[in-house]
Amino acid sequence: MVPNYEQNTSFKNLRKKRLYLFGFIILCIVLAVISAFQYVKEQDGLTDKKVSVEEYFLEKEKVFAGQLGLNNVDTFPEVKEAKQIAENTSESIRTDEINKAKEEIANLLRTPTMLVKAYNDLQASDEASYLALMEDLEKFHFSLSEFLHNLWTKDVFQNKTVHEMKEIRNALMEGRSSGIDAVDKMIRTLESQGYMVASVSDGGISVVQNFKWLLDEIENWEHLPGDKALFQFMAENSGSMSLFIDEMETFQMEDIFSDLLELEAIHHTYQGDSISSKAADILSWRATELLNFYLLGDVEKERKKEELEWFLASHKDSVYWSIVNKAVQEYRKVDWEHLDYYVFDELSIMMDEEFEDVQVGDITRTDNWPLMRRTIEDFKRFAEENEKAFLLELSPLEVVSLYLYSIERGEIDHAIQLYDHSIIEQGTESLRQELLMQSESHFWNNQYSTLSYLVKQREGKEATISFLQREENEVSMVFMLQETVEGWKLVDITAK
Repeated sequence: MVPNYEQNTSFKNLRKKRLYLFGFIILCIVLAVISAFQYVKEQDGLTDKKVSVEEYFLEKEKVFAGQLGLNNVDTFPEVKEAKQIAENTSESIRTDEINKAKEEIANLLRTPTMLVKAYNDLQASDEASYLALMEDLEKFHFSLSEFLHNLWTKDVFQNKTVHEMKEIRNALMEGRSSGIDAVDKMIRTLESQGYMVASVSDGGISVVQNFKWLLDEIENWEHLPGDKALFQFMAENSGSMSLFIDEMETFQMEDIFSDLLELEAIHHTYQGDSISSKAADILSWRATELLNFYLLGDVEKERKKEELEWFLASHKDSVYWSIVNKAVQEYRKVDWEHLDYYVFDELSIMMDEEFEDVQVGDITRTDNWPLMRRTIEDFKRFAEENEKAFLLELSPLEVVSLYLYSIERGEIDHAIQLYDHSIIEQGTESLRQELLMQSESHFWNNQYSTLSYLVKQREGKEATISFLQREENEVSMVFMLQETVEGWKLVDITAK
């Protein structure tokens, strides 16, 4: 019999379809198994990674505590932050997030000895690395201070009389055991990490930097002559930034003069080089402290007069000259009787490279509104009586004060008149709209509350008024003025 071709072909096609269907089913089963396996694998991986991050944190915390010689470091801000990072990352399955979390935890849980070692390992340390090191050490300083404060107030004060507390503090100041294990252990921790305890006026203790430790532990000082000289000065003078009144009473006036001039010489070594914020704070703070002690000292008035007058005559180029001169003017008014004359933050501004050659009279505290006493009368003449000639009498600061006050009072057209013609010609209407918006939002009055000082600088027919922020005395706003035939006029205002 001859096979039917059509039937045979149909059979073959049906067989192929069945094979395709069977293969498709098998493929689906395989894919399902692979997906399930992958899911289980990911869940297993998730568990492993969760344990890995948490265990990584716990291991780093253990090393951190061991370096400090403490049993419990849970209250350290660094530990709290690292723990939070570990908890936030525990649910992640992304490798990059896990690695980033580990890196952040490792960077947080580093003691001063670990920080300095990492810096030294760089060998060819650059300025940025050094500044980062100083910033990290300063952060840790605050953490230690908080830890010791809590330990002192919660543990040491418990059931202790005033006499007992005084004895404990004296023992610590003299390097003896306090009789309290937790406190003694903390003191040993401070010493190993480059800090020491110091007394404070309320009868407690505080943490201060041990500058000799910094000098000994940091290996590369070749590119840091200023900081090295400053830290050596601090190490030789009490070894810390704190200088206490009972210690200062032993100082002779010539010693204070000597220290002030040495600090100024150290400041000059920074010219052309950046100064770390830590060194800048120490330098100006220490000099301000010495100046205040000198000016406030209970010294026989004839002797004080002789010494201050001598300083003015002998050190006319000194950064301190204008401060001492201002104090002398005040003492002369009261025939050299005792005065509560203080130096505040002026010296830190005068030692800033941005304000080189600025005198104390160029620095004004921004604690008045309006800025200048005469501004209200000036505003009346300017806005209400429409006078103009008196503008020729105004200083750059008086113009700025009148400008700000005019905006706050809504006198926009008058404020615009305090601009130079070149600015007005660029677009009066857009300028008016901007000032109107500032007036309605009380922008300047709100901004003013965040400021601490203003600094006046003048060179020929150009003047600059810089406003400094309250927190760090950093420049916040700058007003630039130019002297014209109509008086001082604004040419630019910038905010940083």
